[in-house]
Amino acid sequence: EIHSQNIRLLEFPKNVPLSLIVEEAENVPAEVADEVLYAAKVKAHKFYVKYFAVNSVFEINISWKHRVELKELLGDLDVLLQRNVNLKDLILAIETPKRE
Repeated sequence: EIHSQNIRLLEFPKNVPLSLIVEEAENVPAEVADEVLYAAKVKAHKFYVKYFAVNSVFEINISWKHRVELKELLGDLDVLLQRNVNLKDLILAIETPKRE
């Protein structure tokens, strides 16, 4: 369970702007069995491109080890969509750099 990893999901006040990545609906192909997981993978990839990739627009300062791990997991959308990862894996991958 996600809570066992000491992750707290925050609820922000209504006046805080929402992230376009989070709020935007993803185009999920009809043949996809798990629409939520597919959309989460697409969103995780978008977060990687925007914040974690080297020279990204809003590149954050994280360790090289975590940057390489994120690139391996999230860097290639086509590979990510075929990978056997679940929502917990995606959340933990993005949560880990927040602790640095």
